[in-house]
Amino acid sequence: MGRINLKELDDVQLGGLLGDMGQPAYRARQLEQWLYERDTQSLQEITVFSKDLRASLKKVAYVGGLVESARQVSADGTEKFAFKLDDGLVIESVLIPGPERHTLCISSQVGCAMGCKFCLTGSDGLKRNLRAWEIVEQLVAVKRAV
Repeated sequence: MGRINLKELDDVQLGGLLGDMGQPAYRARQLEQWLYERDTQSLQEITVFSKDLRASLKKVAYVGGLVESARQVSADGTEKFAFKLDDGLVIESVLIPGPERHTLCISSQVGCAMGCKFCLTGSDGLKRNLRAWEIVEQLVAVKRAV
């Protein structure tokens, strides 16, 4: 069995994982803080955990993330990000700057079932729906990049 992507687990599942390792409940809250508020990308960064706990956790889990495979910036400042997923498929997110706020268009699927002739995304059809963590991670990855 492979290691678990911590970003695929909800708070109850994180608590269960750490509880099974003999850790108190507050450790799950700490882990969530490091994953989502501190934007940790590695278990080694979680310095509130002992080295032994980090090593034990590394044996069964890892911190998932999207890999930026390309970025394009248009003349108006709009940025298109291509992200490679764990299974090798690619999705796109688009950051549209505005005077009052920015807008981020994110993917919820790989591909598209519509098959519109003018659209490159739909030309290969629908591959799969994204997992919740992959959707959230687009926001995190773009925030990290800009």
